[in-house]
Amino acid sequence: MISILAEASGGAFDPLKHFVNQLTQPGIFLTLSTIVFILMFVLYKFWTKPAVSLTLFVLFLIGYFGSMGDPNYRSIVSKPDNVPITIMLISVMICIWISFRRAALNDTRISQGLPLLEEEKDDKVLVWPDLVYTELICLVLATAGLTRLGLAHRVSRELSPPDMFPAVSQGIVGVECRADDMATRALLAGITDPATLAAATAERSLLFTLRAGCHAPLGVATQLENETIHLEAVILPHDGSHRWMARASATIANADALGQQVAQLLMAQGVNAVLHPDG
Repeated sequence: MISILAEASGGAFDPLKHFVNQLTQPGIFLTLSTIVFILMFVLYKFWTKPAVSLTLFVLFLIGYFGSMGDPNYRSIVSKPDNVPITIMLISVMICIWISFRRAALNDTRISQGLPLLEEEKDDKVLVWPDLVYTELICLVLATAGLTRLGLAHRVSRELSPPDMFPAVSQGIVGVECRADDMATRALLAGITDPATLAAATAERSLLFTLRAGCHAPLGVATQLENETIHLEAVILPHDGSHRWMARASATIANADALGQQVAQLLMAQGVNAVLHPDG
């Protein structure tokens, strides 16, 4: 398709190219950009309509990528360093449309005496821990992407024990069903990873024995070696004054007992005063 456009660029495309070049002269382009910018606010209820915005977006794509019939334009746009600019340009357009569309809908709702769209959502207010958690997810996804691309060596530092312990069963995808639903349990057995199940069993047994919850200052690290499972746990109070650790090993078949054993080792160090300060 691009080669066909390139061949045609010397003929029918030349008048259009010259017209665009005239429009993009600094004086004319600044004037037109200012007018378009003002019209965006004046006519936002019109151009944000899905049909209108989709038509404008399709016309933009045709003009943007159709212009690759010009060799000079194609050589610039197709450079690896410029590909992110194309992605960014389209992303900004979509984000601008979403924000203006939401404004148009909210203005209509206000005129009808209805609450804002945001007021109908039961969204919690994000505080610092939530933002940190979001950044952590981004770091995990970025690390996974680099590893998949064979660029794991570009990661300068990996947060792992003993510097950082994950929470109990963090990163494990679980599927629940009724205990007496044998048919469903048989189906789930086909997608169950025995090693992951053993790790989850040991870690959750530890958590249950400590009578702790998801907000407890508890971190765990589980490693599997052949048929042996190694469980290490750490409890860190919020003030950072202590560091209680315990570790033990057992066979995969005894994962539940292993969790109880490590919990008992921690409780023998007096961690209940931190986990259950009210008794």
